[in-house]
Formats: sequence, C-alpha cells, structure tokens
Amino acid sequence: MEGPRVRRAAACAKHFLGYSAPKKGLDRADRAITEQEVHQYYLRPWERAVKEAGVLTVMESYGDLQGVLMASNAHYLKRVLRQQLGFTGLLVTDYAEIRNLVEWHSVARDYGEAVRLAMEETFIDVSMAPPRRRPPPVRGRRRPDRAAGTAGGGSRL
Repeated sequence: MEGPRVRRAAACAKHFLGYSAPKKGLDRADRAITEQEVHQYYLRPWERAVKEAGVLTVMESYGDLQGVLMASNAHYLKRVLRQQLGFTGLLVTDYAEIRNLVEWHSVARDYGEAVRLAMEETFIDVSMAPPRRRPPPVRGRRRPDRAAGTAGGGSRL
C-alpha cells in the first residue's frame, strides 16, 4: 500500500425525532407533539443537519411518535428522513430498539418480524445492540434494492 491512509470519523446526530417531548418525561413514552408541531418546530434542525451540515449518521429515538414506534416508523424514518430531507447516511437504532419491538413494545411477534419491520420498512442500517442470541434468518424477505445502498448511497464514511 502506498501513501498515507485517510481515516475519518463521523459524529452521530441523535435522537430523531421528538425525543425531547415525551409524555410524563419517560424515556420510551409516546411523544406529546402533533404532526403540525413536528413540521413547524422539530424537523427544521434536522433539515439543516442533513442538508447544510451533511450529517453522516443519525440515531432514531426511543419511543413513539403519534402512536408509532420510531424503530418501526416508515413514515418518519423512510419518507421524511430519507426521502423528504434527503438523508443518505447510516441510520442506527437507539440501544436495543429492534429487540425492544418484541420484548418491550410488543409490536412484533418475534425477533425475525422485528428485524423485518426495522430494516425493510424503515431502512435502518445498524442495530446498536446485538440480540441476546443469534436470530434465525428472515426467510423469503429481501430488502428492496434501494435499501441495500442506503447507508450513504455511496457512503462518505
């Protein structure tokens, strides 16, 4: 190998979206904000982070937003963050949120369904905490072509 090696690091912008407004101040609680408030107040800093600062990694937040858990929220993670804001970087879960879709929130029957919800429906790239045991493969399911290259769309990391 010739020449110096370029090493880069990326800070992770967190917690997308509405983390600062949980009901009763609880970590995994529903966010007490309306759709209008999301667009009027909460998305503006994220838009600047993505479009102006070129943030490379984003972490989704614990909890619900308007009744849908963020780790399985296709509207906000896929349509708003990825498509509307144009985020092409690495999307990571908050601690154990894919596993928590089964164990804490009970919205998935098993770990395979939780992985499908998080990775196919929202284009999450990385689960921050691994499962306690190796999960069975999600058979018969394949991430859409767009998802395979989602982490950066030619990641700048």
